[in-house]
Amino acid sequence: MQEMQPGLLVFVRRGILFLFWEKLLSGESDGKRAEKSMDDFFI
Repeated sequence: MQEMQPGLLVFVRRGILFLFWEKLLSGESDGKRAEKSMDDFFI
């Protein structure tokens, strides 16, 4: 479990960065598209 922790942290951080970048590119109004991409990213 402890070995997975750093990898998971990087994964979550990457996901947050991805979501932030999506919001920057598409704008605030297209937040739902970013959320869908985030769901696809985690699956």
